[in-house]
Amino acid sequence: MSRWLPQIVLWISALGFGYFGVVFLLDPAGYASKVDLVAATPSARAEVRAMYGGLELALAVFLATCAQRPEWWRLGLLLSAVAFLGLGTGRAVGLALEGVAPPFMRLLLASEVVLAALALWAMRVTPR
Repeated sequence: MSRWLPQIVLWISALGFGYFGVVFLLDPAGYASKVDLVAATPSARAEVRAMYGGLELALAVFLATCAQRPEWWRLGLLLSAVAFLGLGTGRAVGLALEGVAPPFMRLLLASEVVLAALALWAMRVTPR
């Protein structure tokens, strides 16, 4: 299992970032509204496409590349762990400060925590 764990975690991470990247690139206002973001103007939609679409797609491509190169597994896992920890930390702080935690936001937070933990665990069992 540990032989395949780095690749599995990297592919899961790449697919997750890739999914959100494509969704936000194609329908920035529609998906943003699921978390109460309003992308009502052309410049707002362009910004959502860039930050939530383009950046997430770039992360997906990098993680997919890392999944295919054993010498890059640890680097990809580090990026995955740091990215998901950053997202989870920002979301947890935001939810705590705002005093609300809608179900969809709790699901995103749980996913980020689990994926960060998986990436850290995979890093631990991946040979240097």
